[in-house]
Amino acid sequence: MPGSWTWRSPGFVDRCLSWLDAPLGRFEAELKQDLRRSEVLGADESPISPAGERGYAYTVRATGLTWYGAADNRGHATLDGFGILPGYGGVLIRDDYVGYHKYDTHLAGVQLCCAHLLRDLQGVIDNAPGQDHAAWATAAQQILRKAGQAVEQAHAAGHTTLHESEHTRIEKEFLNAARCGISVNPHSGGKKPKARQLAERLLGKAHQILRFTRDFTPGLTWTNNASEQALRDIKVKMKVSSCWRGLTGARRYLRIRSYLTTTRTHGLTAMRAIHDALTGTPWLPPATGGPPREMDTCQALESRQPSIMPKMTLS
Repeated sequence: MPGSWTWRSPGFVDRCLSWLDAPLGRFEAELKQDLRRSEVLGADESPISPAGERGYAYTVRATGLTWYGAADNRGHATLDGFGILPGYGGVLIRDDYVGYHKYDTHLAGVQLCCAHLLRDLQGVIDNAPGQDHAAWATAAQQILRKAGQAVEQAHAAGHTTLHESEHTRIEKEFLNAARCGISVNPHSGGKKPKARQLAERLLGKAHQILRFTRDFTPGLTWTNNASEQALRDIKVKMKVSSCWRGLTGARRYLRIRSYLTTTRTHGLTAMRAIHDALTGTPWLPPATGGPPREMDTCQALESRQPSIMPKMTLS
C-alpha cells in the first residue's frame, strides 16, 4: 500500500533495539549515580514473564529520573547488583518487602507505601467476621487518608512541617487503632491471623508509616504510587505481547525505556533522544552530563545514521 511501512521481521526489530541499546551504557551508569545522589528515592518491582519463566521488572526513581531493570529473582544479590541501593543514604519510599530491609541501616529514613497498607486494611475489612473485627481497620484507613490530606494542604500552603500537636494526635490515633486490631485478634498459638499480623506491623513500624507527617523533604510522598505507575506500562506490554523471549530482551527494552522516560521529563522528544543515541551522543543526566540540551530542530534520522544502521525506507 503506498505510503505504508514495509513489514519488518521480529529479527529486524530486535536488531534495531540492539542498536539503540548499545550506546546507552554511560547513560545508565550516570543515571544510577544521580539517583544515588537524590534525597528521596522510590523503589518497586513487579513480576514479568520472559520466555514464560518467572522474572521481575524493577524501577528506582527520583524527581526527573527513572531507572528500570530486570532479573530472574528478587534476592539480596540481585538488588545489590543493580548498584543503586547499597550504601544509599537518603530516604527510601518502598513497600515492606523483606529484600529492602537490609538497606535500612544506611538510610536517612524509610517511608512505607501507605497505598499498600490501605489495600491490606481493606482486605481485613472485607474478610472480617463482624463489624467489631473491622472497626479498627476502618479507623486506621481514615487516619491515614486524613493525614495524607493534612500534609498535602500543608505543602500547598508553603509550610515545612505539620504543627507538633497535629502530628502527635495523628500518631496517637494510629497507634490506638493498631492496638485495637491486636486486641480483637487474640493469638494463643499456631499461625497468627492475617489481621493480627497486619496490626502488629502497623504498631511496630508506625515511625516508617507516618514519616511523611514530620518529614517534608521535597519528593517524599505518603505513597509509592509514582513507582507503581512507572511499572504500569510494562504490565500493559506484557498483556499485548504475552512476554519477552528472554531476560536479555527484557533488560534491553527496560534500559531503553529508562532513557526515553528520563529524557522526556527533561524536555526532549523521543525522536530527538533516539537520534542522539544512534549518532553516538546519548543525552546524559544534568548533574554529570551538563544541562539539558536545547530542543533545536532534529535532522531526519536517515541523513545521519551510523554506519552499522541500515537505511530504513517507506514503500
